[in-house]
Amino acid sequence: MRLLTTRLPPSPPYRIITSSMTPSMTPSTISPSLMNNPRRLRLLIGLVIALAALNIGLLSWLWLKPGRAAFGRNRLTNPTFLADTLKFDAGQRQQLDSLQKRYFGEIRPRFRQLRNDRKAYFRLVDATFSAEQRRTQRLAFYQKSAELDSITLAHFDNVAALCTPPQRQLLGKLLTDMPRRTFRRASR
Repeated sequence: MRLLTTRLPPSPPYRIITSSMTPSMTPSTISPSLMNNPRRLRLLIGLVIALAALNIGLLSWLWLKPGRAAFGRNRLTNPTFLADTLKFDAGQRQQLDSLQKRYFGEIRPRFRQLRNDRKAYFRLVDATFSAEQRRTQRLAFYQKSAELDSITLAHFDNVAALCTPPQRQLLGKLLTDMPRRTFRRASR
C-alpha cells in the first residue's frame, strides 16, 4: 500500500496576535535576532546556567556556614546540643544529663499549667469579668511565668558550675543569644 502525499503550496507568513501582545510584538518581531544568532543564544544559556550555579552555591554556603551547628535551629530538638557545643567530656556529660532530667522533670508540668492558664486568661476576652478579676488573673499568670524563669536561671547556674572558664564564656555567649532567637522565632 502506498501513501499518497500531496504537497501544499507555500503559505504566506501569517502573524498570530495573542491578547497580551500588541500588534508590534508579534512572534516574528519578538526575538528574531536571538533565534537567528546562535552566539547570543549560547551566551544567554550560559548566563542562566551561571546564575543558577551561583544561587545553589549561595544557598549551600548559607546552610553550611561556620557557626550554624552552634547556633542552628535544631538546638531545641537536639538533646546533646549543649554538651556538643560546650565540648563536655564524659563526666561533664553525665552530670549535665542528670541536671537536665531533673530540670525538665520540674519544668514540664509547670509549663503545661502555664499554657493552660494562658488559654484561660485569653478566654476572658468575651467573658463578663471585672477589670479587677482580670488584673488578678494576669498577675497570677505573670508570677508563674517568673517562677519558670527563675527555675531556668538556676538550672543554667548549675550548668555553669560544671564548665571550665572557656566553656563558661561560650555558655555565656549562647545564653545571651538565646532570648534574641526565641523572640525572633515567636514573632514570625
